[in-house]
Order: sequence, then C-alpha cells, then structure tokens
Amino acid sequence: MFSGPDSQRLSQLARAMPPACRAMAANCETSPDAPAATVLNDFLGVMVDTLVRSSVTPANPTTIRTATLRKSRKKVQSFDSVHDYWLHALRTVDGLIETTVTEVEEFGEQVRDWERPVTVSSATPFRLCFRLEEPIEEEAQLQDQTNIRGAPDAWYLRYLLQARDDPSLLVAVADVWSTRGRKAAALKSSSSNSREYLLSTLGQAAGLCPFIEDSLKSSAPAGHKLDAIAAHSFLTERAWLLEQSGFGVLLPAWWTRKGTKLRLTARALVHTPAMGGGSGMRLDDVLKFEWRVALGDQPLTREELELLARLKAPLVKVRGQWVRLNAEEIQAALDFWKHKDTGQATVREVVRMALGDAKVPGGIAFEGIMATGWIEDFLARLEGRSAFEELPQPGGFHGTLRPYQGRGYSWLGFLRDAGLGPCLADDMGLGKTIQTLA
Repeated sequence: MFSGPDSQRLSQLARAMPPACRAMAANCETSPDAPAATVLNDFLGVMVDTLVRSSVTPANPTTIRTATLRKSRKKVQSFDSVHDYWLHALRTVDGLIETTVTEVEEFGEQVRDWERPVTVSSATPFRLCFRLEEPIEEEAQLQDQTNIRGAPDAWYLRYLLQARDDPSLLVAVADVWSTRGRKAAALKSSSSNSREYLLSTLGQAAGLCPFIEDSLKSSAPAGHKLDAIAAHSFLTERAWLLEQSGFGVLLPAWWTRKGTKLRLTARALVHTPAMGGGSGMRLDDVLKFEWRVALGDQPLTREELELLARLKAPLVKVRGQWVRLNAEEIQAALDFWKHKDTGQATVREVVRMALGDAKVPGGIAFEGIMATGWIEDFLARLEGRSAFEELPQPGGFHGTLRPYQGRGYSWLGFLRDAGLGPCLADDMGLGKTIQTLA
C-alpha cells in the first residue's frame, strides 16, 4: 500500500509503463486487460517479498524447505507467540506457519486491525491537508506599507481534504463533521468513510505536531489557532515532517524551504566620480562608497533595525511583506551600522567585490554593488548584464575571424583596455590561438 509522495510516484511510473509490460493475457481467447497500476502493484509486491526473503536465507531453496518442514514442530515451541512465529516466517522461503486454526483466525483478525488505518487511507479518494493562514489585517493596515509590525497572534492552521486526483480541489474538514449542506451530503454519499479516515489520520498527525494534538480536544476539530511562535515552529519544523509523512501542506506564498524570500543583506553604494578628459579608467583609481543594509530592494534605517530588535519576533511584517528574522541577524545588522561610514576603495577592489570577493562588516550577506555612471556601465559589461562593444577585425591580421571568434576577440580587447587579465576557455578547436593572435 502506498500513500503520500510514494503514491504519486507510483502513479507516474504506471503512466510511463510501455504496453508490452502488460501484453500477457490469461489465455489466447482474451485480450490483455490488466491496468498498468495493477501490474505494477503486483510486480512490486513480488519483488519486495523475494528480496526480503532472499536477503536473509541461503541460496538453496530446496534445502531450506526440507529443513523447515522437518523442524517446524520444534520451532513452534521456541516462539513466545504466533506474532514472533509470523515474523520469522516472513523471512523464510516457504513462509509456513504450523499452528492451530483458532490461533490463525485470531491472528488474522489482529493483522487486519493493524492494517486498517493504511487500508482506509489507501481507499480514500482524498488526503488530509493542512493550510497555514496568515493573520487578516484591517483595511487601514493593508494600505500602510511603511511600518514594521511583529506577527500578531492570529494565525490559523486550517484542516482540509484534498482530492488525490485533483490537488486543487479542497474541502474544509468542518464540512465533514457537518450534517447539513451540499458538501456534507456529497461526502456522505462517497464510498469511503470520510469521518473514519479523518479520525485515523488526525491521530497520526497529532503524533507529529503538538498543535494538531491540542485541537483534538474539540469534538469536531477543523483547525487550530496559533500564536507567532507556534506559526514559526510550524513553518520551520512541523510542516516538513507532515509533508514527508504523506499529508498535504499548504504554506503562504512568501515562504520557501530556506525561509522567507526576503532577507537582510548589505550593499555597497559606489559614488562614481567624473572622468577626466581623455584620462580613462585605471584600476588604482580611488572611489568613495558606503554600505547600506537592505531588506530585499528596500534600504533600512538604523531606527528600523532597532525596532526589529525590540520586537523579538521570529516573523515580522516589514512594509507589507513577511520576513523571518532571528536575534543574531538583527544584532549583526546593528553591529554593521557601527562600521558603515563612508569609506574608500580602488576600482580594483570594487571589481573584486562585484565578482563575489566582498568582506562585509558583521557577517551580513552581500547582495551586490549599487552604482551609477561609468562604474555601473563597466560592471554591467563585466558581469554580462549588458553587451560590450564588438570590435572590427584588426587590419594587420591576415585571416577571417568567424562571428564567435570576433566576439571572443572583442571580449579580450574589453578586458585589456580595463587593465584586467583574461582567461580564454573556449572548447578545443574553436580558435583560441587565432583570437589571441588577433
């Protein structure tokens, strides 16, 4: 029986199965009619059973069967219960259990009870899904995109049923408990027992998430209110566990597996000086620059960082966007402000920063360089964000450069004029020598 991501992988594999894999029929008078999913399930069952038994038994099945039959009655006495005997038989080639009919019937009923949660889950056309909903703000707050607020204690973890064949189809669990309404009637008419499925799966989910466990104190749990700390815990810890266990999990669009899309970063703002007449650019020219702390593309002031530190909240809404912050990041940003006065750097150092060799005070992540004028144009060409000028073939060169060789030659010329050393790494046979000679 498969559930969660494994069930989806099984469906994908069944859809990709070539028709030749199920071209056999019971006899020559009938055509093959076994569905791909049935063939795949049978195949996997036989393979798993064979691999488990062969991994713990010798290679000669005849010897095993003879020895097992000869000693079976003695083995019955050596097991504490029929359960232990059954586990032993699962690891033998013949899988025989010699005991009384009454014990077999009682044991079979226990196995069916043990399998029932998985059986119910596999037979249900939907799965339990959890959706974390962020607090609803007042209209006046929605229009104000400049303030900073800690996450209010009005988060809600809503329970839903998600159709397995159409994940976009969601039904609130409250409708399952309800005895009225069209949705309740449709769920009751379903061949599966939706209430039994819910009780079973909510019990399983409760073992993975204490918030869900708390909600089960209600007679008809349909969700659970969370404070800011609990919402952060669900995002960072519980959601992943539930998803890996086969439950559906729907999180806000601003959340990714690495956290919120926005993060605190540092940028270097370079003040571009005017170029002297005909002097050109030299790598040893000194430029003025200053550091800026930003959240996404929005710079933050020191007052705003101090406010974030006072909130001490893991989730904060800054200018209308949710951000995950921790005390260490905010403190690093505040320490950064102590060293963010306007400084100086050579063009060579600015180039190294733009190419990733930046040492930011306080350990804040480096986001890049902000510049204007000829510095911005130069960095854009260096990083490939804008095209450099393609040069004509030199007159003293006896030959014809192909278009891609002409671009390589022009790139070498651009770096030479900037005083930078290039490393030409074209594939073999594409004319590195000819470009260098040009």
